[in-house]
Amino acid sequence: MLRSLDDLIGFNVSTADGALGILEDVYYDDRHWTVRYLVVGAIEGLETARLISPYAVERVSDEARQIHLSVSLARVKEATDVAEKMPASLAAETEYHDYFGWPYYWQGPYVWGMLAVPAVTGPAPVAGPLLVPDPEEETAGLEDAQVSHHLHSAADTIGYHIQALDGEIGHVEDFLLDDGSWSLTRVLIDTRNWWVGKKVALPSGEFSRIDWTERLIFVGETREQVKSKREFDVATLPREN
Repeated sequence: MLRSLDDLIGFNVSTADGALGILEDVYYDDRHWTVRYLVVGAIEGLETARLISPYAVERVSDEARQIHLSVSLARVKEATDVAEKMPASLAAETEYHDYFGWPYYWQGPYVWGMLAVPAVTGPAPVAGPLLVPDPEEETAGLEDAQVSHHLHSAADTIGYHIQALDGEIGHVEDFLLDDGSWSLTRVLIDTRNWWVGKKVALPSGEFSRIDWTERLIFVGETREQVKSKREFDVATLPREN
């Protein structure tokens, strides 16, 4: 189901045996526009947030404003504090995935490695990888620390300016998330600094690159092409109980 990421932020996150904390942010992969980690904060007994892969999400309830996880509270609390080390190295991500028994999203031809969605078939192991990583695949010639720079905070990206082929057209206001694949399928753009009040949702695949220094996202369309899009209202999105 398609949902507003801005609306999802602030949801309570619960484990298989109790409340964990509040969703504060997500880290997404700018190569695939896909959420790789949920940033869960306000966890009792912990000083910093914890990162949770969508592999651990069982369901999202709009009515309760709750994200339900399949992992235990103790398992999360005992995990290495990867959030404190962001951007983490590939070695750190590998260790974290091994700890939970999550497949490696970076190994394979699909958005989630060998899968199209973050689903673990059968009972998840207590520890150890489900897939054997190929260090040559997708990371050839790159250091671990460089590979992890593909992960970025969605909260930090809000407000980035959108650069069309013939000039600026607005800024990022929100992302539209497919909670099956956890892909950021569309970017919601506020165009009020070009024409009055209109908001449009552009497919993330239409964006060619991001300049992190200048806080610019480039789209392969003209201003007129963007202007011709139908106005988008997040209130029209369906909700789950």
